Amino acid sequence: MKTVLLLSFSLIMLTACGQKGALYLPKKPTNPPTQTTEPEVSTNPNDY
Repeated sequence: MKTVLLLSFSLIMLTACGQKGALYLPKKPTNPPTQTTEPEVSTNPNDY
């Protein structure tokens, strides 16, 4: 009887070892990147 209990306990404990994937959920970015449709105006006189 002890052998059956020990074997079943061992199998239950070993089933958790094969879990794959992230251990936590990745955090979502709080500020998504914004897209601008117009280019920024440069004040550098050497750019023109």
